[in-house]
Formats: sequence, C-alpha cells, structure tokens
Amino acid sequence: MKYVDWVNQEYSNSYDMIEAFIVAKEFSNEVIELKSKIAKRVYTKGRRQAITVEWSNLRLIKYTYEPNSKSIVFEEILV
Repeated sequence: MKYVDWVNQEYSNSYDMIEAFIVAKEFSNEVIELKSKIAKRVYTKGRRQAITVEWSNLRLIKYTYEPNSKSIVFEEILV
C-alpha cells in the first residue's frame, strides 16, 4: 500500500487511475482477510464540489505452473 500511495503522489494524484496487483504462489488466510480491511484509501475528488471516494482496487493473483502445457496459470482470489 505504501507503493500505491507513492504512485498516486508521484504520477497520478488520483487513486481511481491505479490498479494494484499482488502476484504470489500462495496467500495465507490472514493476507486474504487483511486485504479487505487495510487495502483501501479514502480521498476527495473535485475542487469546487468535493466528493469523498473510496479506492479498493487491489487484486490478489495466485499462480500455478502446469507442467503438461509448460505454462503458468493465473487465478484471482476473490474476497
């Protein structure tokens, strides 16, 4: 999330332009539970009529290797 914050400050200044991915072979149950709790940012958008928006565009991607096809298969962990 620190990297997401840095990208927002350095490049976009708007969280709605950011899609974040964590790719790993496995995710513990703790990580899956924490994703929905701490992988959020609340920010204001607009100048004259500011609105509050919540960003939660972090996706957990699990990968497996298929030896028969010699390929990597990606699967999103949905919370």
